[in-house]
Amino acid sequence: IETEEEEEKIRDVTQLYKDAQLYEEQSRKNGKESKEFLAGNQWPKEIKQALEEQNRACLVINHTEANHDILSGIFRDNRTDWKVLPIENGDSLTADILSIVMKQIASASDFAQEETRVFDDVQDVGRGFFEIYPDFDVDINGQIRLNHFPWDGVYCGPHDKLDGSDMEYIGKKKWFSYRKLKQLYPKKIDEIDRMASL
Repeated sequence: IETEEEEEKIRDVTQLYKDAQLYEEQSRKNGKESKEFLAGNQWPKEIKQALEEQNRACLVINHTEANHDILSGIFRDNRTDWKVLPIENGDSLTADILSIVMKQIASASDFAQEETRVFDDVQDVGRGFFEIYPDFDVDINGQIRLNHFPWDGVYCGPHDKLDGSDMEYIGKKKWFSYRKLKQLYPKKIDEIDRMASL
């Protein structure tokens, strides 16, 4: 049974999510349009339908996709290595250890591939995201993983700076299977069952 404090938190988070959806509505429409354009779906539906009714071809010469692939290739060819550097009176030994740890995390996460996917999102729609989380599947103590997270699964709160450093909150949505939800939230099994039966 949820306490009043928990219910209030859920209400607050739900409201923030709705606010972020509203704030990002136009940006998401633009992003989806960009993805469609890249895929070669460059004709508006009504014009395409009118042309098809007249037995006229909807010609697409997709220069966007070729440029996208060239930029992605340049990015992959010029990948840089991670190196932590001490600043001012920082400890160089600690910096070296952190470099090794970061490289180990990157290697275990197949970072090169994940980074390329994030880069492709950035060039396609203007933003890309990593998901950083502890993975308990291999190690009971958890291992840090870095994965690409879909650009349209993230909801940013209002911000003015391009890097989002003035953003007060950020949310993400992710689909889980029925079984996974029950595994993640064992105390909510009854509620999950009720929602699944609707």
